[in-house]
Amino acid sequence: MCGATDRGQSLHHRRRTDSEAQDIGRKAWPTFYENFIKLWRKHGTEPVNAKLPPSFDQLAESGHAIAGSAKTVAQMLSDQVSAGGVNYVIGSFMFGTMPHADVTARSVASPRT
Repeated sequence: MCGATDRGQSLHHRRRTDSEAQDIGRKAWPTFYENFIKLWRKHGTEPVNAKLPPSFDQLAESGHAIAGSAKTVAQMLSDQVSAGGVNYVIGSFMFGTMPHADVTARSVASPRT
C-alpha cells in the first residue's frame, strides 16, 4: 500500500531509438486505453483517481509514460526522481497490442548510460 508521500511513475518502454519506441507505444496504446476505460463507459461513468488520456502522446507529454532508447529512459527517470521525489517505479514493458517480440531481449537488460 502506498503512503501519503509515495509518488510513482507507471509506464516506460525502451528501444534502440526514441522514435522506434514512441511508434510502438502509439500503436499499442489505443487497445490498452479502450480495455482500461471499457467498464466505466459501460456504466456511464469515468475513473476518479486513474484518469488516462486516450492518446499515447498525451500520456508521454504528461510525464506518465516514457518511451525511448536506454539513454533517454534512464535520463527521464533520473530527471523525474530529482525533480519530484519519485520513490518507486512500476514498469509496464508490454501493453495493448504490443507484440511480444517487441518487448523481449532488449527490454530485459538494464539500461546503461
